[in-house]
Amino acid sequence: MPATPPPPFVDLVLEQLAPLVSDDQIPGLAAGLIRADQSAVFGLGHSSGPESPVPDGQTLFEIGSVSKVYTAVLLAEMADRGEVSLDQPVQELLPDGVSVPSRSGKPITLRHLATHTSGLPRLPANLPVWNLRDPYVGYTTDGLYSFLKNHQLRRDPGESVEYSNLGMGLLGHALACRAGRSYEDLIAERIARPLGMIDTVRTLDPARAARLAAPHDARGKPASNWEIRTLAGAGGLRSTVNDQLRFLAACLRPDDSTSLGRALRLCLQPQAQIDDRRSIGLGWILPNAAGAWHNGQTGGYAAFLGLRRHAGLVVLINASTDALDSPAATLLDRLAA
Repeated sequence: MPATPPPPFVDLVLEQLAPLVSDDQIPGLAAGLIRADQSAVFGLGHSSGPESPVPDGQTLFEIGSVSKVYTAVLLAEMADRGEVSLDQPVQELLPDGVSVPSRSGKPITLRHLATHTSGLPRLPANLPVWNLRDPYVGYTTDGLYSFLKNHQLRRDPGESVEYSNLGMGLLGHALACRAGRSYEDLIAERIARPLGMIDTVRTLDPARAARLAAPHDARGKPASNWEIRTLAGAGGLRSTVNDQLRFLAACLRPDDSTSLGRALRLCLQPQAQIDDRRSIGLGWILPNAAGAWHNGQTGGYAAFLGLRRHAGLVVLINASTDALDSPAATLLDRLAA
């Protein structure tokens, strides 16, 4: 991947993304762009302190809820292989004795989890609140099973879209249970390695940790990394711009001769309507005007991943901010024009 985007990418990137970067709020970002057969990587600011390198295509970031797209692709890939079915109750994938709530005789299915239509809340009520700097680190499998056993759904599964970190985290956990492998191992085996994505992981070895951009909070102050284990499918992955460009390229031109290629295509098909402007695929948010996107945010990072016609965009930031989505969406629209 080139270190600096060729024309006409430069002006578009600078116009939309350069205003985001400031030493007192957002230290740095890396962006990857793909349009037809062109791709480019762009970095701004710094990855740690003022004297640190500019982020590039090999800099690692937490990608937060962009992980949900990967969890949904994993579901679609396993369904294509016949290992699960989209409308299979999640109860069937979990260990004996684990109870999952239902309502009006309707069980929560894998499709419900992947489309945020399960009726489960955004977060489990028993998520520990003692560590706001790393809120998921103490959440265990026993805690998840205890919550599911005691929770009563307020709406029927499939009734409406309600964004749920819990639901997508449960999906990742259930798929791992069915495969008898960890969620991270499944992501590596079924998605990352086939696409040549060498840095999309949950846990960091020393070499990757050395390339991790330092996290910052919404005020630009040093923050903590998040360790999301039990609910890793909701937001536990780290990755690089280089890896995300490989994923975007595969989504733009899926190989229908493989289970993964067919899964990538399926995930982009509408499954449920969110409102009059958006529907949801498996994992992806789908604007009615075409395209797909997802964002992500942890305590020290923000991310945007999007597709529109023949173009794709990824932006990774080493600060927790809500300011990314609008300029990233505008940039993607202009790339696709």
